[in-house]
Amino acid sequence: MLNSFDGVIDIYDDSLHIINKLKHTLQIFNDNKKHTDKEDKSIELTNREKDILVLIAKGLKNKDIANQLNLSVHTTNSHRRNITRKTGIATVSGLTLYALFNNLISQEDI
Repeated sequence: MLNSFDGVIDIYDDSLHIINKLKHTLQIFNDNKKHTDKEDKSIELTNREKDILVLIAKGLKNKDIANQLNLSVHTTNSHRRNITRKTGIATVSGLTLYALFNNLISQEDI
């Protein structure tokens, strides 16, 4: 379920609506967590990829992530491509949910 999830959040949705969508999806995930645990363990993100994923989930752009982690934008883009390749998730909303589901961030962080 998680690897193929790519949630749809409209760019015009207000923040409360987005948070409610994320909370609803998180509740669905928690209800089915025992079925996805085995799938999640097969994905191994490096510590740096996890750092970048957390910042993506918090809404930072690649340039801002690069500045915060003292990396080049090119390096940040490379890490982001690796995250997408490993998880199969390309959108910010999907990556945010992935970070939530894998306890890399909490609901309060978004």
